[in-house]
Amino acid sequence: MEERQHRVERSCALRVDGISVAYGPIRALERVSLWADRGELVAIVGANGAGKSSLVKAIAGLVQPWEGSIQIPSGCDITQLPPHLRVKQAGLALVLEGRGILAGMTVMENLTLGGSVGQDRQASTSAEVMESLDSVFELFPELAKRKMARAGDLSGGEQQMLVLGRALLMHPAVLLVDEPTVGLAPLAVRSVLTAIRSLMEERDLCVLLVEQNLQLALEVASRMYVLDRGRLVLEGLTKELREDRRVAEAYLT
Repeated sequence: MEERQHRVERSCALRVDGISVAYGPIRALERVSLWADRGELVAIVGANGAGKSSLVKAIAGLVQPWEGSIQIPSGCDITQLPPHLRVKQAGLALVLEGRGILAGMTVMENLTLGGSVGQDRQASTSAEVMESLDSVFELFPELAKRKMARAGDLSGGEQQMLVLGRALLMHPAVLLVDEPTVGLAPLAVRSVLTAIRSLMEERDLCVLLVEQNLQLALEVASRMYVLDRGRLVLEGLTKELREDRRVAEAYLT
């Protein structure tokens, strides 16, 4: 335990300590703690209403926890930072359930928006921004073919690729992905999850993946946290949790 704690304190890209979130009288999260490293894909799983999206929104600054803290490397506490500063200063990028595209703008315009944030964060040149755009089109060739199409005219899978590509152009250190496979065809699901894993490995990203599909989460994540009615009930390596009946029970309560 001491060795693990030492690793968490020194190398984790994201650390959440005992955060609680409430919406009026309804408590969505009760003292939830987790950590994730760079180059690691960690899944947050649980049934509808378990508190998964509230957790990601709290990390991104979209909801404010009433207790607990959120830290990035070197012990920097970002709990009180507004969302836009978490993007620019802490390197957080959020991909929300429901895509979040700018439907009336083209694919290229959507991506350029992410590129402008990334350029501000990294002090990148225009040539470096174009190189980053090329890397997104290489990762998602479907977008390269439709770069001048309206984002609202894309398929569900293409829209998910677009918001992922836009987030990557922000040059994040931590990528928060909320339910990326909702409403997608099986082939698109596989493409999106394969891309997320590739990005994590190639860019040494810390990826926190909220996923309701338990089997998919078990396939792509190295570690997993299981939420049940706002509480953290189980955590560990996915290879160890694969056969744990308590994981399935959290989906049935």
